[in-house]
Amino acid sequence: MRLILVVAAGLASCVVVVSSAVAGDAATTVVPKCTKAMNKTGTVKTIRRGSDRFTLYCGPAKATLKIGGKKSKIVGGVCGSSSDKTNGMAFYIGVVTYRSTKQVNSFASMLITPKPKKPGTYVDGAKWNIDTVVQAPGTQFSGPAKVVLKKGLRSGTFSAKQGGKRITVTWVCGN
Repeated sequence: MRLILVVAAGLASCVVVVSSAVAGDAATTVVPKCTKAMNKTGTVKTIRRGSDRFTLYCGPAKATLKIGGKKSKIVGGVCGSSSDKTNGMAFYIGVVTYRSTKQVNSFASMLITPKPKKPGTYVDGAKWNIDTVVQAPGTQFSGPAKVVLKKGLRSGTFSAKQGGKRITVTWVCGN
């Protein structure tokens, strides 16, 4: 919503104009959220609101983002094997936003192929293909990262640098 206040010099009165919000305006678009029921069942859902499109990844997974020293948490996501023939492992946590305006929510994902069989450190290269994505207010990152998988392969960390800023995502798959 835009508020315009005009005060004419020397006049005791003022004019106030309030304009209605435009659908898809970054300041007014409400980002959809996962419900408790969606988080229990592991739901993936795409929603359109005005000119914006959101894909919600809902489930027990959660992550902590650390971008240039600033921390934030993402709750609701799914983990598992990739759905194609690459035999990889993946997670998708948060709400991915497809828009051309200001980023207002957070999302993190990782796909590593082939699927690792034990805990350890994995680096993109000849043996492993690692793709990561991070969306957060002020940050859009997509590319390879160093991945550390913990025992059980249901949690870990990935880290990368973008423009001198370190991006670290620590995740837990949940159930």
